[in-house]
Amino acid sequence: MLEHFSEKLTLSPQGIWKPNANMEDISYPQDGHESRASLEEKSFWFNHRNSCIQEVIKQYPPNGVLFDIGGGNGYVSLGLQKIGIDTVLVEPGATGAYNAKRRGIQHVVCSSFQKAEFQPKSLPAVGVFDVVEHIENDSAFLVSLSKKLIRNGRIYITVPAFDFLWSAKDIHEGHFRRYTINKIKQILTNSGFQIEYANYLFHFLVPPIFLLKAIPFKLGLTKSHDTKKGQQEHKPVQGMTKLIINFISNREINKIKKLKPIKYGSSIIVVAKITASKKGII
Repeated sequence: MLEHFSEKLTLSPQGIWKPNANMEDISYPQDGHESRASLEEKSFWFNHRNSCIQEVIKQYPPNGVLFDIGGGNGYVSLGLQKIGIDTVLVEPGATGAYNAKRRGIQHVVCSSFQKAEFQPKSLPAVGVFDVVEHIENDSAFLVSLSKKLIRNGRIYITVPAFDFLWSAKDIHEGHFRRYTINKIKQILTNSGFQIEYANYLFHFLVPPIFLLKAIPFKLGLTKSHDTKKGQQEHKPVQGMTKLIINFISNREINKIKKLKPIKYGSSIIVVAKITASKKGII
């Protein structure tokens, strides 16, 4: 199946596609995939993000296979498979790739996007979900993606929002920046994309992130991210707290279903597409 998209990938005995070239380093904590694998399915954050991504993709479906670039343990890919989206996970971390295969992702590529060497103008759609902020030269990365997409091919992106929410967690996660909707839209437009949809997510998390993470970091009270404490934040909630979070989350998802704008949030989701060749881009 993947031979059509790249001649530089070989299927391993484990059923995972790998590049012939050596891998390069990525800006991501070494224990990131392992620590998240046990949290994702029970975490309201990962589940709500999945729900938002799926609703947006239903509104703007891919014209063929969707390549989930930097897809980690495959939690987003698994959700997309369940709603009938043909998905290929592309993950440079061996731990994430093997976790994804064990989860039941049919097509897994253990490689960076660059080393996979996909054919120009061959990919129907790509997803980069909380990935672009890990790339030092985000513009060059997005240009490289645009060169691989077919005409009218779509890109789906989520990124963290607002510089005033920057904290020790961003440093620990290997982030280079946070974004506003206007900033990510401008970068995408300059990279050869036409914006179709852009909205904020997790509006209800802005106050707690600002008060509990950003302000203490700015005041020098927290200089490093507490991984164990961060994992606690993803544990299942019960009782009244669960009811409140479900109510607020469902309201946000309903706004997305109706394509209504959300004025602010701790994350951003964008859909854009390639519509025509642009000199110097494609």
